[in-house]
Amino acid sequence: MLRGLPTAACGTRKLHCELLEPRHMLSGSSILPAPELAPDPVVAPTVVVDDANSLAARSQALAISAVHFLVDGQEVTLTSLDQHLHMSAGSSLEVVGITYRWQGVEPLAGKIAFESYLSKIHGQEARDDYEDGRFGRHEQTEVSLGTTTHSGLEGGWVVEVGTESLSLLMVRYTEEGAQVEDRLRITTQVGAPDFYVDPDIEIVPSSKGLIVGRRLRISGAWGNAGAGLYRNHTELDIYHESDLTRPVWVGVRADVLGAGETESGKFINKIKQDGFAKDWVPERSGTYILSFVADPENLCNEADEANNRVTMRLKIADAGDVAAANKKLSDSRPQQRERGQGKLADTAVEAVEVVEILAEESANKPTDLPQWTRGRGWGKEKELPPKQADKQEERGSDALADTRADRWEQFRERFAERLHGWQDYDWASAVDRVFSS
Repeated sequence: MLRGLPTAACGTRKLHCELLEPRHMLSGSSILPAPELAPDPVVAPTVVVDDANSLAARSQALAISAVHFLVDGQEVTLTSLDQHLHMSAGSSLEVVGITYRWQGVEPLAGKIAFESYLSKIHGQEARDDYEDGRFGRHEQTEVSLGTTTHSGLEGGWVVEVGTESLSLLMVRYTEEGAQVEDRLRITTQVGAPDFYVDPDIEIVPSSKGLIVGRRLRISGAWGNAGAGLYRNHTELDIYHESDLTRPVWVGVRADVLGAGETESGKFINKIKQDGFAKDWVPERSGTYILSFVADPENLCNEADEANNRVTMRLKIADAGDVAAANKKLSDSRPQQRERGQGKLADTAVEAVEVVEILAEESANKPTDLPQWTRGRGWGKEKELPPKQADKQEERGSDALADTRADRWEQFRERFAERLHGWQDYDWASAVDRVFSS
């Protein structure tokens, strides 16, 4: 059965009002297992060669059909675009033969030669190293019908971590000049990575809580506990309980990770072609399945594939239910006003209402902010440290208010945020401490 956020995610602890941003620290391992997703975005077999992707199956008349390598002295032949070259840092790599075929009706004029380059990671990008190429000379005066095997390239490489792929070009030289007839890019994997997803996921709801139509901020971390240096990513796929085959939103954290490195931050979507918004805004109520997957396209063979995935559930309330609760609060306003500042609120809901009433009655009085807020930026504007300023900019609508009334409204909303998930707390004592100063 699907379920929402466990009560234990918020806990029962002292209320620290100066920490005004609500967070839910969720542990994926604590609420598994989740329903089986179909199709499973994580479990993928070790490289399977698909005949449709074989080099020989391509339709072009003049094309490479096989590449023959020596890796640390061992022969390796690649005949498919699905196959990768697996090596270790310091391995030797040579191209010792290239098979190609011409499917014309008569021999083709020109001479065939080959050249190859390694693509290496530099910063956040991978670039072909054109200063370290290898070349194969011309061996015939014309291109014969059928299949021919070239003797390969002169020399080889000693590969290093961060070598991402090998490009191979077939060039035909004629009296009119040179023309590239075919090119391949072969994936190379140097070292065995071990990508994983940290099961502690942070979910920051809007000031209204986990409800339909309100943006959520979802953050997490992933890392490489193995070897090598790779450009890769962790993907967040969100499914509604009614359809576990089609995600309603997809977010990504992408980076270059070396051995022992981690990366963390908010999951967002910047790919317009996906058709998803930058941030997730739930469009319907119910339970959602959040599936976090490292190396989702199974680009690498890893030392451990079992730790690539964390799955959890999250329940989103209907905005109409929240509106009904707000009406109930509004109906109880006269009784709350009679109680005044010196009275104690008995429940979390009443505590929010007390703050709201105080804000309305005291918006124009400069000393009415509770004492614990003074010196914390509530009574005046101030320049924020760079890290805090970045957070303020990301929050957008939570920017510092320009007027006293706006500051009161902001205070009320943030106080309400702190109340989210604390229904079991001793609100009478908490409100008394806050407003007795």
